[in-house]
Amino acid sequence: MNMSGHGWGAGIFHTLSGQLTAEFGRGFSERNLASMVRFAEVFPEIKILHTLCAKLSWSHFRRIIYLDDPLKRDFYAEMCRLEQWSARTLNDKVQSMLFERTTLSKKPDKLIAMELKQLREEDKLTPDLVFREEVLPKKQLVKKLHQVVTLARQRLQTHDKETIEDRMQS
Repeated sequence: MNMSGHGWGAGIFHTLSGQLTAEFGRGFSERNLASMVRFAEVFPEIKILHTLCAKLSWSHFRRIIYLDDPLKRDFYAEMCRLEQWSARTLNDKVQSMLFERTTLSKKPDKLIAMELKQLREEDKLTPDLVFREEVLPKKQLVKKLHQVVTLARQRLQTHDKETIEDRMQS
């Protein structure tokens, strides 16, 4: 069921938003209703949802539900639950592409799903969920690049001096 605001369902969110807001107060904007529908679409299993709802806030879910890859959604949801990330920490982890940097993400989808299921059932992190490829922050990369360029210049200058001295001696 796709009620993203296009086609026949375009007016449903508007009408429903008005009715729910009149009856229950704030929190039922068209945007929130669309997020609620998306939430129901991507978390259809009540047992999993019950466990996640005990640990994650609506802010967590709003960030997770719009990730296109179901395995990424599961990864971030379970890591939030297990490591008790704040919504801000979750956002930072998603933006830094944590999932893509884990060893787990390099495996076939079927194995990823099995490891995430094991994490959900046993609350036990595996090395593939923890080990990550090293990615340096931008400041460190710039600093390292500057060091390399400086060293290269020094070597070129030394080489140029040696070449000049060699020519002068011959």
